[in-house]
Amino acid sequence: MDTAQILTDVDTLLNNTIALATQALQVEFGEVLELQNDGRTFRLRAGIGWKPGSIGREMETASEESRAGYTLSADGPIIANDLRTETRFTIPPLLREHGVMSGMSVSIRTRDGPFGVLGVHTAQRRTFTQ
Repeated sequence: MDTAQILTDVDTLLNNTIALATQALQVEFGEVLELQNDGRTFRLRAGIGWKPGSIGREMETASEESRAGYTLSADGPIIANDLRTETRFTIPPLLREHGVMSGMSVSIRTRDGPFGVLGVHTAQRRTFTQ
């Protein structure tokens, strides 16, 4: 299998995962943020609900002050029932631009280390549980 085919298969897996997660949780937005080689940024690798052109281009910092960086350093899921009152991390522009109110995220890890973050979000105030 060549590199292009492997990348296509990974993208298909990530897009299917996001589709299933957003459908199961009945939310409008889903994302996979891939940690970049520099270890300092994430790129929106796959997603649902975002404005056209966001996938592959939207970036978020990997610092622990950011939502994705905070999630990556956590031992379990991060739940934010009301982003308007969130104090653990900063809210990225992508979520603000889309009016996201609530969401949850979890780190994606491999044998070789962190891959990134999977997140699901909604524009409605919602209480998520573990």
